Amino acid sequence: MKTLIFTSTIVVIIFYIISCGSASTAYSETPNDLILQSSHAGDIESLVLIYTWSAEMGIVSITDILGALPEASTIIISQFDPPTDAFAAYQSRVAGNGLGYNSRGEPRIEFIQDARAYGPWPRDQALVDASGNVWTSDADLHGLRDVLPNIHGVFGLNVNQSGIRFAGSNLLVCGDRVIASDRVSEDVLAAFSGQSVIRAPVPAEPVAFHLDLVTMPLSDSVMVVGDDVPVRDLFLAMTDEEITELVLRWLSELAVSANNIRPRITTGRIAFERTGEPALILPNLAAEKMGEIRRLLDPHVFRTAVLEEPAYIWGDRIASALAKEGITVIRVPMWPGGILSGNLKSPSPLPVITYPNLLVWEDGIIMPVYGIPELDDMTRRILEEAGNRTVYPMRGGALLGFGSSGPHCLTLEVRGSDDFLN
Repeated sequence: MKTLIFTSTIVVIIFYIISCGSASTAYSETPNDLILQSSHAGDIESLVLIYTWSAEMGIVSITDILGALPEASTIIISQFDPPTDAFAAYQSRVAGNGLGYNSRGEPRIEFIQDARAYGPWPRDQALVDASGNVWTSDADLHGLRDVLPNIHGVFGLNVNQSGIRFAGSNLLVCGDRVIASDRVSEDVLAAFSGQSVIRAPVPAEPVAFHLDLVTMPLSDSVMVVGDDVPVRDLFLAMTDEEITELVLRWLSELAVSANNIRPRITTGRIAFERTGEPALILPNLAAEKMGEIRRLLDPHVFRTAVLEEPAYIWGDRIASALAKEGITVIRVPMWPGGILSGNLKSPSPLPVITYPNLLVWEDGIIMPVYGIPELDDMTRRILEEAGNRTVYPMRGGALLGFGSSGPHCLTLEVRGSDDFLN
């Protein structure tokens, strides 16, 4: 059953999904000369975001994305049941402070409720071609294969189910070239025969490795690539007090995102109290994540996690491969956090710090921030100089980092420029 509820600020579209049921899909045969839209050119006209009850992302991240793109028509797929107090709180937080309207005073956010959506990473499941058509993967990444077709027709989007299996986060467009992880099969690349391909070397493990965590195009000839050295040096130089302050900041950010928890910080310690407000993250998952992060309040645990992480070679290898193709490489900080390198033996891995996971468009860049002033400020300066764009910070970076993602992972955009390849 499909119900439309018109509110003062947004349109809410509710899809009640029966378990074992399947949403209708707009199936189209995948063309074999597909040209993907640019990863950096053109204005962002439409944006897809997914919010789940799990603890991979917080409310501040979504509001910062919406604030940086005030004119973009935005579809938010949510697990919340609209009649609930949790949905009302979520809607108020997202659409408040004018974020629900564009500059013409028109509502520009639509919510789609779909209880099956458990992964907030639409980028992995979908690609957009240069004509603005959305193509979903034949694989069911993050349980989104039958969820994304629900946006078909919303804001005029054309969603097609493709016959190929891909992870969109492993395919980036730099000018007239596709930068592809060397894990991407030849069968997948055959669908993009309209563009030349540059292969980027990536590790065989972990399976969840995605290229956009390490590199991102800023222009037709410039790409940023992550570098773990400045992060390692900074972490090992931090005092006990600085480590405690940083981890307390991460915990407070998670509490704000949970919405029903208030942090109390005193003399390097933190306690939480329930507020009675609706929870925006499942309480058991929020508690579990907070327990993991609290371990890092011990400077010995924090430093051990840093020291046990081997030097990250893949950023250097990707940078070298791109440079050999004539691409100018700009290095920005990153930290693999045990995930990207396959090193899961650390007693309490730090979050993935993925400054390269940027959302880039004609006039702006959304950059994750992690509450580490030295690294946040350094990366902002590098991007402003290299990209010649306004850089918008997106809070919640550490929470996203524990889910191995950033603003590029969380978003799927349709660009308005007809000239994607310039």
